[in-house]
Amino acid sequence: MLSEAQTLQVLGRSVRLFEQDFEDSHSAISDALCGSSILILGAAGSIGGATVERIAGFRPKVLHLVDSNENELAEIVR
Repeated sequence: MLSEAQTLQVLGRSVRLFEQDFEDSHSAISDALCGSSILILGAAGSIGGATVERIAGFRPKVLHLVDSNENELAEIVR
């Protein structure tokens, strides 16, 4: 399972928790996501869309995308 710090690193953001700097742990993130089933809520929004692109690169087994905007969600699938 991903820690909070690793989750934020997937989004490409610098993380600083409890006064400690966390380095990018690409290997740990890849191990956690590759072959997993992932659910992304708000997938058609700007942050959700960026998250979909980043996580798709880790080759999850299944990527479930949920959003209330059906038209934008359909664009992501194409």
